[in-house]
Amino acid sequence: MAHLLRIIMINGHLDGVVELDVQGHSNICGSNASGKTTLQRLIPVFYGERPNAVVPRTRQKFDRYYLPHANSYLVYEYRRESGAQCMAVLMRRSDEGVDYRLVAAPYDSSLFLQ
Repeated sequence: MAHLLRIIMINGHLDGVVELDVQGHSNICGSNASGKTTLQRLIPVFYGERPNAVVPRTRQKFDRYYLPHANSYLVYEYRRESGAQCMAVLMRRSDEGVDYRLVAAPYDSSLFLQ
């Protein structure tokens, strides 16, 4: 089974680049409304939860909430059973919904940021 290493949100619901390392024990801290729960809700999506199921009903759909811009990305970096590091990249479709790309390489910020 794949082992999630970290989640990287680029130009998403939270501004800039936000990384959540989920190897071992993680501590997420911050002030009220700083995005702690928003990041935690992304973990089940990697393991197969439907994206719209993790967004509170009072919010918009997953793509509009987590990927509000054309240059918004969610990157799930993971390790395969073979030990190879890979990433699953989620991006907003031009019309509506989410596109997925599976990349056989670890996360490299130069692929996403200029």
